[in-house]
Amino acid sequence: MNACTDSGRIREIFEGWRKGTNNPHQIHNQLIYVLDHQYTDASLHVDTLKGADLIKARCLRQVCKETNFCFYLASLERKVFGSAEDDGPDGWDDYYRDDYDEDDEDNESDDDKGPSDHHSLVEELDRSLQLLNVIDCDGKKLPGRVHFYEDDVIPEDAFAREPDDEEYEGFTGNEGATATQWYRDTVIVLLPRENYVKFRLTGPSSPDEGGYLDVHSVLTIEELLSETYNGVMQDGESIDAKNDLLEVCRQALKGEKPDPRRSDPFYDMLIEASCLLVNLDLAMRAASRIREPLPLKVFGSIGTLSTRVDAFSTVVPLLDIPLTKRSRVKAYACDIG
Repeated sequence: MNACTDSGRIREIFEGWRKGTNNPHQIHNQLIYVLDHQYTDASLHVDTLKGADLIKARCLRQVCKETNFCFYLASLERKVFGSAEDDGPDGWDDYYRDDYDEDDEDNESDDDKGPSDHHSLVEELDRSLQLLNVIDCDGKKLPGRVHFYEDDVIPEDAFAREPDDEEYEGFTGNEGATATQWYRDTVIVLLPRENYVKFRLTGPSSPDEGGYLDVHSVLTIEELLSETYNGVMQDGESIDAKNDLLEVCRQALKGEKPDPRRSDPFYDMLIEASCLLVNLDLAMRAASRIREPLPLKVFGSIGTLSTRVDAFSTVVPLLDIPLTKRSRVKAYACDIG
């Protein structure tokens, strides 16, 4: 990417991207652009960037504001673990690396690299990609870490280089040599505003493993439900806030059966969120998955929902779900007695 000067062209690209956001075959929910320089977490702000990084970031941030795209700065970490070449006894391989042909050294230009300081991986066994310290346009840090897919990274050859750090374990007798290698960069993250929830819930699995809600997202989605619920409570007129909450509710209620990893208070809050959105279908689905008595405040939310729909009779099935469970009948009787 050259220095950003044609903001009109960028708007056209963003518009084309947005038109494909509902296409199931679309590849990217977000794009991650690697900057020329690395920055510390303390200095991770648009105005502290250098040279071309600063020009690009300011231009992209402005276009994002005008087109309702999300703009973030983040620290990227790519971690790769695998079996590695063995140094052999007494570090003979290190000696060999230092003792390469002097004629080759004389013939190298200043831009040519000498022998690698890192070990080559014979077989990759594991890989993780995370965005750390994600900062939005206003300098606010998003909670937690965000996983991403390597196909989202620009340029495509961003990691075709020596790793920034390595931990090496030599041959032990029972196991071969292994190495863990880290690649670290500072990046700009771009995505349509409507992809925000998908971005926050991207799991460590690959896109081919069936969706983006993964094991690591159990706590994440609970935190995101609370965050988006509070967003609607604070600004009930915000379409973005309502859409975010609706998407979180939909993703949390995917599948036919309750998720055993999630607690009843989580589903209680889903009922409240669904009532806030005046979405009876989601409220019914959430109510059918809880196992313990409903708190009184949830019945209050259901009562509020009844005043916002065409007739109270439409809410009766929602009340029937918890009251058909014996433990709930007793608890409800105690609440109203």
